[in-house]
Amino acid sequence: VNNDSLSFKNYTAALQLANVTKTDSLLTSAHCGLGNYYKHTGEYVKATKNFFFFFKYSEKQKDTMDIAAIHANLGQLYLQKDDQKQAKYNLSIAKTLLKNKKERSSYLVTIHTLANIYGMNGDYIQALKLDEEGLVICEKIKSNDLKATFLDNKANCYMFSNRLDSAKYYFNECLKLDLISKNEKQISDSYANLAQLAVF
Repeated sequence: VNNDSLSFKNYTAALQLANVTKTDSLLTSAHCGLGNYYKHTGEYVKATKNFFFFFKYSEKQKDTMDIAAIHANLGQLYLQKDDQKQAKYNLSIAKTLLKNKKERSSYLVTIHTLANIYGMNGDYIQALKLDEEGLVICEKIKSNDLKATFLDNKANCYMFSNRLDSAKYYFNECLKLDLISKNEKQISDSYANLAQLAVF
């Protein structure tokens, strides 16, 4: 059983249990988890439906952190759908709501995704600014996995703005962290980036 199948099985079981016990917190957690599962598998209608269920409850409870998390997830979802306008809108809301909780992973994921959008549109100054902010926070909370994502962003900004020596340096820094974490997908991505850079 792969991780996606296991996640789906667990969140579905949690949702069934929540419907029986009428436990609101379990119900919303299950919908958020299923939303992320469907986002990951590209089933956007189902993902949106689950996220909006969670959003409706979070607004009712006035839970700022949950509202921020939903906007961050919707931002990623819209970016996957190539709707950058809606992605940026939701991510900007999440960033504002999380401004006093910058050490949370949700804040880091939010600014990472925003940096991606800026980079995709050639606004490397704004992208690199967010990447630098993310790297400082990752260093502070000692999160190598998240740090690697910002290094990868940074390297791509340098590559596509034709600063190839800097790109090579940051791709290699990213690879070092990937090797430490033994994340096979990220390791292969880093090698692929270095290969792309070599023929850029």
